[in-house]
Amino acid sequence: MGELDGNVIFTKSTSINKVGESLEVPQELVNLKIRQTGTITIEFRGIYDEISRIMGFFETMVDMEPITMDISSTGEIEGYFRGTNAFVEEEGPDKNPVYGYGVIFQEL
Repeated sequence: MGELDGNVIFTKSTSINKVGESLEVPQELVNLKIRQTGTITIEFRGIYDEISRIMGFFETMVDMEPITMDISSTGEIEGYFRGTNAFVEEEGPDKNPVYGYGVIFQEL
């Protein structure tokens, strides 16, 4: 994700779920794919425990629920949760399993 250091922080901002509940993810686990439609696909790759923690944060969210994202303390980006991609297991370069999960974020 460029040369920024730090974490990516997601914060729920409605009463549908826990207002203010945050998820902090080390930047090296995050890959962003910006689409022309104003959506960002956020892909997470890492060990099972990390991906499970991430899935737990997003699994109770509903379509169009407001959420913010802050990349390396550069400021909050407001948007909506638009859904998830499938949980996947892949073989890493060291032959150990690497797990993946994706979230779709719609910018305001």
